[in-house]
Amino acid sequence: MRSLLLRFSLLIQVLVMPSVMSELTIHLVPLSYCEMSEVVSSAQTVDKMGQIMDSVLEAMRENDKRTFNVGNLYAFSKWYESLDLSEQEEVKHLVKDQRLDFTNGSWVTGDEVVTNAYQLLSLYQMGHEYLEETFDYVPRIAFQAQNFGRSFVLPMLLDQLGYHGLFYDRVNASMMKDTDFRRQFLWTIPSSEDPHSDSDFETEIYTEVMDSTHTYYAPSKERAGRMITFDFEQEMAEEDGDALINCRDAYDDPRECASLLDAIINKMKMNVVSQKHLLLPFGTDYGFTKAKQFYESIEWVMGAFNKGKFKKTLQYSTFTKYLKQINSSKSPSTRFPTFRGDFQPDNMGEANVHINGFYSLKPAVKRTIREIDAVFTQVETMLNLNILKYESEKLEEYLRYLKLHKREFIINYHNCRIGGLCYGASVAEVVHELADINKS
Repeated sequence: MRSLLLRFSLLIQVLVMPSVMSELTIHLVPLSYCEMSEVVSSAQTVDKMGQIMDSVLEAMRENDKRTFNVGNLYAFSKWYESLDLSEQEEVKHLVKDQRLDFTNGSWVTGDEVVTNAYQLLSLYQMGHEYLEETFDYVPRIAFQAQNFGRSFVLPMLLDQLGYHGLFYDRVNASMMKDTDFRRQFLWTIPSSEDPHSDSDFETEIYTEVMDSTHTYYAPSKERAGRMITFDFEQEMAEEDGDALINCRDAYDDPRECASLLDAIINKMKMNVVSQKHLLLPFGTDYGFTKAKQFYESIEWVMGAFNKGKFKKTLQYSTFTKYLKQINSSKSPSTRFPTFRGDFQPDNMGEANVHINGFYSLKPAVKRTIREIDAVFTQVETMLNLNILKYESEKLEEYLRYLKLHKREFIINYHNCRIGGLCYGASVAEVVHELADINKS
């Protein structure tokens, strides 16, 4: 009898184990990086961020499971300063509870191709100072949104700053076509100044490449030539000729959307190493202006997805939580591929030399930016030295004043402002702002 029970016990373990092993946790990461683009001014960006964060804050009050990830610290800081004290405390609690996370720690996203190491470091230094002073928060995750080149300098700097992971949403098209390419890899940091040398490597940083579109698409079976999108802020198509249709508008049954999402996830699984956790960023640039609508729609799909037979769990998360789970669940046999050097310029398969090449446009603007930056650095150094010597409150007041101006100036290192995609209107704005800063 005991032998028979033992056999049944072993049989149950054999039957149950595959389903347990195939369980996959999908980390749904709501985000809006709200970057200053080539056609959107800094003032417009700040205004848009205000709309987004007002909407997100209201939506997060309704469900304590909801999370959000902020990308543009400059614009976020302007919104935060506009809140009353009770609202600021509410935001601080969201950060403390790890529901509101910061995806980079850089003041704005710097362009790795054009800016030098000092300029990148300045952006991260300013972002870190603000987060520590305001939220007692130390960022450990970097998300470079929509950059057009991957410089080896960045992971080297991030490693020195104590970062644990680096995420990208664009990569060279030729790499994505490579069947051996894996979205997850370890970017190695050499001890030599030459990134391609064969010298011993000191350390490495976890790096992951995501889809460039975080709203995902699937072909519609019922409507030929139409694509279903998970951008739940996409309005219902008014004409049959419109290419996109919101998933919730397309189907009355959330299980239909859940099945489409499962197919997208299965495709994403094909070129990742970790089979227990999968990153699923959700949102768009300047998305979540209708945050409540977005959250309620994804929860409509989430409920059906988690009740389905997909052997997967869909849950709200952040980049930080996701990477912690990757590290904690990694088995000794898990081996991420390694990469060294850089992969740039970013060829997106488009006949746009500004994207495909190194940027050589607007040399006068770039020179002016660097000259003003040099003046900022000299004055800041002089003030700090004099403060150490004289301990003057007046000098400390000047230093605070200087830092406020530098926060405005340093946004000019943003990837679309200093890069080749910066159009005429943006150049005019940059020149105007630089003139004002110079007078100050």
